[in-house]
Amino acid sequence: MIKSVTAPQTSTAACPTRQRGTNASTQVRNFTALMIVQAANLVAPLCIYPYALRALGADVYGKYANVNALALIVSLVADFGTTTTGPREVATARDDPSELRATTSALVKLRLFLAILAAIAVNIYYLYSEDLVLRTLGQWSSLLVLSCAVFPLWYYQGREQLMSIALSYGIARIASIGAIYLCVSDASDYGEFYAISLAPQLLVGVVFFVILIRHSSLTLQSVTSVRLSSSLKLNWRVALAASATAIKDRGPVALTASVLSFGDIAKLDFGSKIVELVASVSYNITRAVYPSFCARPDTRRLAVFVYSGVATGCIVSACLAIGSETIASLVGGVALAGAGPLLGVMGWALPGLIASSFIGHLGLLAHRQDGWYFTSVLLSSLAIVALLAGAVLAFPGNATKIAWTVVLGSVGEAVLRFAIARRSRAL
Repeated sequence: MIKSVTAPQTSTAACPTRQRGTNASTQVRNFTALMIVQAANLVAPLCIYPYALRALGADVYGKYANVNALALIVSLVADFGTTTTGPREVATARDDPSELRATTSALVKLRLFLAILAAIAVNIYYLYSEDLVLRTLGQWSSLLVLSCAVFPLWYYQGREQLMSIALSYGIARIASIGAIYLCVSDASDYGEFYAISLAPQLLVGVVFFVILIRHSSLTLQSVTSVRLSSSLKLNWRVALAASATAIKDRGPVALTASVLSFGDIAKLDFGSKIVELVASVSYNITRAVYPSFCARPDTRRLAVFVYSGVATGCIVSACLAIGSETIASLVGGVALAGAGPLLGVMGWALPGLIASSFIGHLGLLAHRQDGWYFTSVLLSSLAIVALLAGAVLAFPGNATKIAWTVVLGSVGEAVLRFAIARRSRAL
């Protein structure tokens, strides 16, 4: 862990005490701040969706949604789990200035290093695209990857000083909505649309990143002096689970461009943002109540769950590939707790998916330091990704069936995640 590069560890025992000292008002304030950020990320796009769809057209907006979703996946992979583990590290070290400085510098350098590599990779990926709109938006999206790295929510969450950055970001998002209505009028304004959409996170992130550097007395030399190999001792399982979840959440939008029209992708993007918003409510409750949770899953059990999840996904994908939708639904439903086919037969797809978001994320509340939660996230996300791959192969060009397959898997995923979280309390 990062503590291995710091000064003598005088504050390790302080974390439980600090957490007990987190009163209800602080929890409410933390939750409110987290929800402001999530609402800015998810509600703002929903507010401008009808206008942007009319102004840009479904095809151009679909390309924007596709590029944006892929950039978000890349940024979360490059994040390496620091958004989850960073607040715990900062909360543990915040009473010791020297330890906090070393911890913060290690996290800053790790995030910037990986983000720069990811941004270069994104640029290379789009460099030779023959589609001018995709190439332009793709190159803009590398700034999104960098903006995610410099947005220091993890630092202010660990210090329980979230409200200032959250309010600034929320206000900037509101201003960007107005700017889009003023500056974007037709499909030729797609560059302005992406730039305005990206500006709040980039500008607010840079401002508070500079404040972080000055407040922590960090210099470029101190940031680059910490060995990267020590920083990489962060819990890789958390990073793997977070990356798999990102692919599961944004995968349908990012990975189906080869089989769907960009107009269909625009519709998928709209639906996925609604589900993500609902899921974020329960997850932010968890992060507000337990700001210092960490994951330490047993490696052998993790391997069993990963391999079983991949095997399940392969079976279901094979069933979909040969056209056996019913068998695929039954196999996937039984493997993922059986809720998918039931809700599918009853026609409650969207309500079921929304309910699954609450059930799955509230499972984390069952245990403060629940490695099994991340194990279940990894398992279920891999299974959902395999389901998505099978659906894309089986139903090329059919957005409804692809989305339906992901809905079925997600409902079962939530039940499985909650069951494993409950199981963790008995361990």
